[in-house]
Amino acid sequence: MPVEGHEVEILELLSKLKLRTGSNSLGKRRKKKKSCSTRFERELKRLECSVSYKGTSGISKRSGLNDCDKRKLIKGVVRNQKADLVCLLETKVKDISTQLVKSVGVGRFLNWASVDARGMAGGLLLIWDNRVLENLEVESGVIGSEKEDFWEELGAIRGLWEDPWCIGGDFNAVRYPEERRNAPRLTADMRRFSEVIGELGLRDIPLAGGPFTWIGGLNSQAASRLDRFLISDQWEDHFSAISQSALPRLVSDHSPIILEAGGFSSGKSPFCFENMWLKIDGFKDLVKNWWNGYSVEGYNNHCIAEKLKALKDLKKWNKEVAKENENALTPEDLEAKNLDLEEYKKWALLEETSWRQKSREIWLREGDNNTKYFHKMANARARRNFLSKIKVNGVNLSSLAEIKEDVCNAYQTLLSDPGDWRPSINGLNFKELGEGLANSLEVMFSEEEIFAALSSFCGDKAPGPDGFTMAFWLFCWDVVKPEILGLFREFYLHGTFQRSLNSTFLLLIPKKEGTEDLKDFRPISLVGSVYKLLAKVLANRLKTVMGEVISDSQHAFVHGRQILDAVLIANEALDSRLKDNIPGLLLKMDIEKAFDHVNWNFLMEVMSKMGFGHRWINWINGVAPRLPSRSLSMEAPRASFVALGD
Repeated sequence: MPVEGHEVEILELLSKLKLRTGSNSLGKRRKKKKSCSTRFERELKRLECSVSYKGTSGISKRSGLNDCDKRKLIKGVVRNQKADLVCLLETKVKDISTQLVKSVGVGRFLNWASVDARGMAGGLLLIWDNRVLENLEVESGVIGSEKEDFWEELGAIRGLWEDPWCIGGDFNAVRYPEERRNAPRLTADMRRFSEVIGELGLRDIPLAGGPFTWIGGLNSQAASRLDRFLISDQWEDHFSAISQSALPRLVSDHSPIILEAGGFSSGKSPFCFENMWLKIDGFKDLVKNWWNGYSVEGYNNHCIAEKLKALKDLKKWNKEVAKENENALTPEDLEAKNLDLEEYKKWALLEETSWRQKSREIWLREGDNNTKYFHKMANARARRNFLSKIKVNGVNLSSLAEIKEDVCNAYQTLLSDPGDWRPSINGLNFKELGEGLANSLEVMFSEEEIFAALSSFCGDKAPGPDGFTMAFWLFCWDVVKPEILGLFREFYLHGTFQRSLNSTFLLLIPKKEGTEDLKDFRPISLVGSVYKLLAKVLANRLKTVMGEVISDSQHAFVHGRQILDAVLIANEALDSRLKDNIPGLLLKMDIEKAFDHVNWNFLMEVMSKMGFGHRWINWINGVAPRLPSRSLSMEAPRASFVALGD
């Protein structure tokens, strides 16, 4: 029996039946609560939750794509996003016409395919630009008990399909409890969905724009991430960068999901030394000729700064010479390269070294055919760090100019000293260094000490503004040693060095996936390589005496002490108070930005009280960071930003 057009009457009738089938009296219902509901009540509740109560009629007579206003809103989203492929679910239209397609699609080169709705349920419409896509087949279903059949059918299709694969839509399933509001635990359906994704060889891309894609139920109490795109490894290899994000809900209880592929837009990239260059025969001799060929006069720190600027000619050399060898790894030339296997292996190792550096995976060494893995890690890292919008002081920003201005201003304020009154430390007792320990910190820097500090660095760590990794300095130590030793001698005597060597990239590291608020980013500094070496030598010296001046109650960041001890002590102290029933005060201090708010004059005064020598204090004051006028840098929102996920 058809029910179309009678939904309101049916709902009213079901509501009356529910009242009639209830308990005989209100008193009995209060005395005894049913442990489980009937199937009729569950279905009725589900129907009630699915109905929109806007307006007076209860249900819109023009639902789905039948509503002209909805079609206008959808067309606006398609036009703004400039999508090449549009998938509309739950169209609720039996016979889709070309005229209807044109009312939601944009452009003259449209092609489309559809699955008709069944009454007022279901329906699928795909619209694509036929200049980009040649042909599409439409598949629909993930309904109730048929879901397992759908998983099996997808597996069968996957077995016949070796090309790059991408699946998207409403899967009506979630993978983890955090993808469903108030989900208590991991269920069998969640585990099964994850198993299917693994069996199909697909990857679930992190979702930006919020944790949920569907909100429904009475008073919008239910929310889940039902919609997503899943991609194969071949798809990720084909596109340099892929991301998906949820857009604001306009006409449906589902959020539109946009999948972007083909590369993250960014501004001019700063120079970055490629560690793969170190494996090219004759590279050290090339650097030596350049380094000694530059004519620069002045102090050693000035000479180093100028030579590093000139040495960025490596970027030009790389384009002209080194990059020619990348063509050796294209599929067309593989057969020719196999004739010289050793040469092929060498260039394969160079490519792997390059991708390993970009991936920041420092625990896995190159040389074990890990290029594909490093490539995926680099893409995942770029996807995680990409910012298309951000919230600053409660205001959502998506414009590049606004993001740059507001984020820079926020950190200018954060890192600036307001000049407020500060309490004096006179009269406070500090543990003091003995004269012998204080003097040991101020001895002349030795070549062995400097080289030991240099050797302790990880050469693949992200470089600072100068662009040179620590692997470069270690590899070319014989070439650059005279200037480096001269810089340390000058610093020993004067306590200062070229200010450009102390420039810093302030990077925003997202604390979690989908982060969009500025307060949920962790600011990390990437300093220049020469400054990093100098700071490492000073830190190694300071580490030997830290235990003499830091209180025994400080368990973190001191060599030989464990931060876990502080947690155990705090727990025991609290338990002791509770057991003895002794009143007390538990104070939690906000140290989120403690280091950012350090007043360096205060730090120098504390060090003087602790017995550090005048020369040492002068050194620390010389390397202390100073707030530049515009220091923030991120790689993410398509310009002069560098957000790295190290």
